[in-house]
Amino acid sequence: MHQALRGVGIVQAGALLLAGCQRRTPSDREASAPPIVFRALALRQQDAQGRRLWEISSSQARYDLRRKLAHATDLRGTIYLQGQPRYRVLASNGGVSNDGEVVQLEGTIRLEQIDDPPALITAARVRWLPARQVMELDRSPRAFNDHF
Repeated sequence: MHQALRGVGIVQAGALLLAGCQRRTPSDREASAPPIVFRALALRQQDAQGRRLWEISSSQARYDLRRKLAHATDLRGTIYLQGQPRYRVLASNGGVSNDGEVVQLEGTIRLEQIDDPPALITAARVRWLPARQVMELDRSPRAFNDHF
C-alpha cells in the first residue's frame, strides 16, 4: 500500500510539472509582465495628413502593457492645431490610457495659449480626449490674459 501511495505522488508531481511547462501565449506574458519604466520619454502623434497633433516629454514614465496605461511625471508638451503650435503644457503628473485615447493630467497644470492673444489656463486636473478634440478642466480652473 505504501508503494501505491508513492506512485500516486509521482503521477501528481509529473502532472504538475507538465502543467507548469506548457507554453505561454503572448497575452499570458503581457498579463504577467511588470510595467516598463523609462528614465525619459518623448512621444508625438500626427494626424492623417502627417501634421503634428501633439508632443509630450517626461523625466520619468511607466507603461503597463496589460492595462495599456502609461503614467508620467514632470510633463512638458505642445498641442498643435492644423500643424501649428497652439498650447504649451506643463503638468506634475499625467496618465495616458488605451494608447492615447484619454490623457489625464493632475497636480500643478499650466496650459499656455501660444498664439495671439496669449493666455494662461491653470487647473489641478485636466482630461483630454484627442479624438474628440475635447479638453475638460476640473478642480479650480482659472484663465488669465491681459483682457480679463
